[in-house]
Amino acid sequence: MESAKTQTMKSISVVTPCYNEELNVIELYDRVRALFLHLGRFDYEHIFIDNRSTDNTFSILKHIAEKDRNVKVIRNTRNFGHLRSPMHAVLQARGDAVIVLMADLQDPPELLADMIAEWEKGIPIVIAIKKSSKENGLMYLLRGLYYRLVRKLSDIEPYEHFTGFGLYDRKVMDLIKEFRDPYPYFRGMIAEIGLTHSEISYEQQRRKRGKTKNNFFTLYDLAMLGITSLSKVPLRAVTFTGFAGSLLAFLTGFAYLVYKLVFWRQFSVGIAPLVIGFFFFGSLQMVFMGIIGEYIAMLARPAWTLPQDLSARVVIFGAGGLGRKIASVLRNLGYPPLAFCDNNPALWGTQVEGIPVLSVPNAVSSFSHALFVIAIWHPSKTEGLRHHTSTLRSLGCKEVTGFIPLFWRYPEYFLPNMFWELPEKLSVQLSFINAARDLLDKHGQEEFDRQLHFHLSGDATALHDPVPGLQYFPEDIVQLSPDEVFVDCGAYNGDTVSDFYQASGGRFRRLLAFEPDERNFRKLATSVTDDRVVLKCTAVGAKRETARMQSSGASSSISESGDLQIECATLDELLADENPSFIKMDIEGSEVDALVGATKTLRRCRPNLAICVYHRPDDLWRIPLLLNELLPGSLLTMRSHMLDGFDTVCYCFPRR
Repeated sequence: MESAKTQTMKSISVVTPCYNEELNVIELYDRVRALFLHLGRFDYEHIFIDNRSTDNTFSILKHIAEKDRNVKVIRNTRNFGHLRSPMHAVLQARGDAVIVLMADLQDPPELLADMIAEWEKGIPIVIAIKKSSKENGLMYLLRGLYYRLVRKLSDIEPYEHFTGFGLYDRKVMDLIKEFRDPYPYFRGMIAEIGLTHSEISYEQQRRKRGKTKNNFFTLYDLAMLGITSLSKVPLRAVTFTGFAGSLLAFLTGFAYLVYKLVFWRQFSVGIAPLVIGFFFFGSLQMVFMGIIGEYIAMLARPAWTLPQDLSARVVIFGAGGLGRKIASVLRNLGYPPLAFCDNNPALWGTQVEGIPVLSVPNAVSSFSHALFVIAIWHPSKTEGLRHHTSTLRSLGCKEVTGFIPLFWRYPEYFLPNMFWELPEKLSVQLSFINAARDLLDKHGQEEFDRQLHFHLSGDATALHDPVPGLQYFPEDIVQLSPDEVFVDCGAYNGDTVSDFYQASGGRFRRLLAFEPDERNFRKLATSVTDDRVVLKCTAVGAKRETARMQSSGASSSISESGDLQIECATLDELLADENPSFIKMDIEGSEVDALVGATKTLRRCRPNLAICVYHRPDDLWRIPLLLNELLPGSLLTMRSHMLDGFDTVCYCFPRR
């Protein structure tokens, strides 16, 4: 009978985020428990999520949970901040209704009874609104002004003095799960859902014990997120202000000119024209920055989306290195994948990291409603993210996403990774991005735009197919001469040397190849017998030094955590007695250092250059800017020789 009664009870989940709240959690637990014992008609769970507290909060919660089966405790692997940590706990709640209640006791737990009463009337959202507060009076006033500002700027009607304290029906939580925001603004989500809601007013108490975790930076972060997530008005205000300023400067300048013409002798010129000119061009810069901001905002819209809740629904497509890393991270976060799927028949029926590996068709049929995460990313001319997405969808897969949104949601585990970085970190470099783009020819600008769009949105459909022909030697822009002195930095196993022979027809004067990885160098040495070719096992950089290198065989890069010790020299030193006519660099992120170390050689010989711009997040614009600084007036263009952003090369042709 008791079991049947429990099954008919409605369940309520109370979610409490905690960080260093050892002085408050026991009282909070007691007050919530007393309330539900008094109500008596609900099955409930109290979920505490500890955001890696540095005091005794977790041990106290663990002790409580051992005694009370209604209490569940989640402990984060690290501090995930004041936005993502609560959202993670909310998504773990399984009740028919979910209540968010902070641990500082400023919001009275007894108010939960009134919320539940409203919910039982059929109202899906019940929010608590502060009618007054015992906090600092100035802060309360500033909050009120902020809410009014957001209300005027936003297309969505936000709730004033709403902190997230409230009750949310299961259908609301299901809608929350559909939001794919890597930096979730919970209050904005509730306002955006727009379902019928009820408000309960209360007076917020002053914190009695412990210290507030809010400081200027967290409050600023929350305020900016509230504005930027709900409105584009600030971005457009920059453009409109620029237009207004430039118009004012133009009219002032015109009036000044007329006045000077009419009163030529009496009216002194002074510095006014200079001031007006500065003001005018400064305003124009605001206009252009606003327009570029709109452009970047459009590009940064994510092409891939990721549900908030990843519990028991992820299948990873690709059981290689990237797939295994994703599986490990998801498992540590409490989202163990259901399975791997892979195109390699040798893996089918086996386990990788304790996770079963299936064929792709078998995985789709077995987990038709799972989220398939594509974890295959390597240089290819034929099979990229577009191809893999199309394959999964053709088999009937309903939800497909790439690895990129996982990188952005959990940057502490994945980023930076080659050119991947958080879009907001790249977007702040607008002036450099725009300056680099202006240096390129028309074809180069088009490729730059496609690559930038891909970096900011992950949208592989924006990319074109790789350019035909040999990498580093596209026939439409590179013409080799019989007197060519070609320098190959990052010669690997001789692949570019082989392409150079093919492109030149074997007619050249000299070839110098540098490769730091001894294993690759041995392969390179066995592939070359021409006495015109000089090979050297060394890295190239900004200075002569002994460095450490991380090597995987397929690629090698200089890294302080590297397992190999190598010699590094500058091209100015290595090419002191040479007159290079063409230099190629594909050196895993050391291109900028190598160019700096080749400054004298570049200015002395003015060779053509083919420099890879895909190894680091800002290489796409930093390298063209550096090339223009080293060889001003050069023709710059850009080509992509592989799918998915790989092997993107900036070509530089100095004017002689």
